[in-house]
Parts: sequence; C-alpha cells; structure tokens
Amino acid sequence: MKITNDCPPKIHHPVSNISEPVSYNVTDLNPYTSYIVRVAAVNGVGEGHLANNSAKTKEESKVII
Repeated sequence: MKITNDCPPKIHHPVSNISEPVSYNVTDLNPYTSYIVRVAAVNGVGEGHLANNSAKTKEESKVII
C-alpha cells in the first residue's frame, strides 16, 4: 500500500435523517489502489472520533462507503 500525505481537503456531507443508512460516492480514484477513508460525525458540540475504513478500488475505480 502506498502511503501519502497529499490528502484532499475534508468533504462535508450533511445528513438530515440519521435513522437512514448513509453512503457517499468517492470519484476520481485510481484503479486497483488501496485507500483509507476517515469518517467523523460533526454536530453543534464538535467533531467526534474518526473511524478509519480501508477499501481497494477495482477497475471501475469507485469506492462506496
């Protein structure tokens, strides 16, 4: 796995109904590449703990989390 510090800026994906499953499509990824996605909940109190998820793209280079 290639590790890089060239991270893109944070993506804010507001969710209004937290009782429903949430997904987010990440685009412009390289095929057959491993990525680590960091996810945190944010509310009026602040940002929660980060959850790290790893995924590897296939030939269509799309990861759904």
